[in-house]
Amino acid sequence: MLAMIKHITNLYRGLQEYARMHRAMHRDYHSGGKHFEAYAEMCGHIQDNLEHHYGHVGLMLCRIVDRVIPFR
Repeated sequence: MLAMIKHITNLYRGLQEYARMHRAMHRDYHSGGKHFEAYAEMCGHIQDNLEHHYGHVGLMLCRIVDRVIPFR
């Protein structure tokens, strides 16, 4: 039971980090910043990590974050 709670907590923290980087990437892109590609690369690394550890669930949740934070 404790292991499952830890597993879910780590997934949640990973998604929080992905969402934070995703928002930073959008802000940087729209403000004409120079770090857009670095943020995009970091999002890719976090997404790969979540997919590796949590399979399709991690990838699907990243896609939901992509929809919630639209690229305008």
